Amino acid sequence: MQKFRAHPITTIVLLPWTLLHLPSSVPSLRVIASLLVLGLICTALALPTFFALIAEVGASRGTVITYVNPAISVLLGALVLHEQLTIATVAGFLLIIAGSWLSTTGSIPFLTARKMPKPEAAIATPIEAPVRE
Repeated sequence: MQKFRAHPITTIVLLPWTLLHLPSSVPSLRVIASLLVLGLICTALALPTFFALIAEVGASRGTVITYVNPAISVLLGALVLHEQLTIATVAGFLLIIAGSWLSTTGSIPFLTARKMPKPEAAIATPIEAPVRE
């Protein structure tokens, strides 16, 4: 069975629109460098890292990063670009973190009693040493 390849099909579909809307001038070197950094670092390195994360922790826990990403973007915008950070933004950030926590653990930390191990379970059994011949 042949795999469906989305990128070539998308390229073919968007090519006519792209050719009809070419820029009137060549972008500056700074713009081209920014596009290269976004393409190479933010996409080419991020996707394999994301797939490795999914392989490590599973799809349901791995995709939680997509919920936290906008909150981190807003936080970096406020710190680096001095964008306005409002109470509503902070409340949204806290809701995102709380939702991410709930989706990965399934419990609220301060409302859930800690499970203490039973004394019998805490006693380790001796491990047998391998026999040398």
